[in-house]
Amino acid sequence: MGGYAGRIQSGGKPSYLPVQQVTRLEMALNLKTAKARGLTIPLALLARADEMNYPVVVARPLRPGK
Repeated sequence: MGGYAGRIQSGGKPSYLPVQQVTRLEMALNLKTAKARGLTIPLALLARADEMNYPVVVARPLRPGK
């Protein structure tokens, strides 16, 4: 999308710009904010994230006797 803005600023007419479709989506999770709000992010969503700003700690059950 930034390419469109650059073309328009350099004098291009928006009606002449070709329509482009998104080819790649990125997902970033702000885990610090989610934690502050009391939200739990599902593991399936964490696995799909491209970027996280906070280390993920996965709780594991303790083995009996430990």
